[in-house]
Amino acid sequence: MGRFVRITAVAGVLFMSLGTGSCATLSPDWTGSKKKLTDTQLKYVHFLRWGEYHAASMIVEKDSREAFTNEIEALKSVRLSDYDVLETIFNATETEATITCTFSAYHMARLIEHTWLEEQVWIKDPERGEWKVRPDIEKIRAAIAEMEPPQ
Repeated sequence: MGRFVRITAVAGVLFMSLGTGSCATLSPDWTGSKKKLTDTQLKYVHFLRWGEYHAASMIVEKDSREAFTNEIEALKSVRLSDYDVLETIFNATETEATITCTFSAYHMARLIEHTWLEEQVWIKDPERGEWKVRPDIEKIRAAIAEMEPPQ
C-alpha cells in the first residue's frame, strides 16, 4: 500500500509540474480578443481579395478611412492573389496589435505578380470591442504604382 501511495504522489507531482509549465508557456485568450482580431483581419483580406473595397473600408479605422477610400479607384485595377501573416504582436493590454504580412497582387493590364511587405496597425475599439485597421496607405500606393503598366 505504501508503494502505491508513493507512485501516485510522484505521478501527481509530475502531472502538476507539467500542467503548470504548459500554462506558463501558453497564452490563453481569455477575452477572445486575439480570435476576434484574427477573424476581422481575415474578413478584411477577403474583402480586398474579392474587390469589395467599400466593405473593407468599414474595417478601416475612421482616421484612415478617407485616405483608403481615395485609393479604391486605383485598387479596382489590381487583384490580390495571396497574403501571408508573418507575425502578430499585441501591446500589453491587447488593445493594439501590429500585424506584419505580405500581399501578392497583379495589375489587370499587366499580369505580373508583385509582392510587398506591410505592417498593419490594428486598434481595438474600447466600447464595442471591434478591431479596426490602420493600413499603410503609402505602401498600398507604392505597390499599385509598381504594378501599373509602363506608360
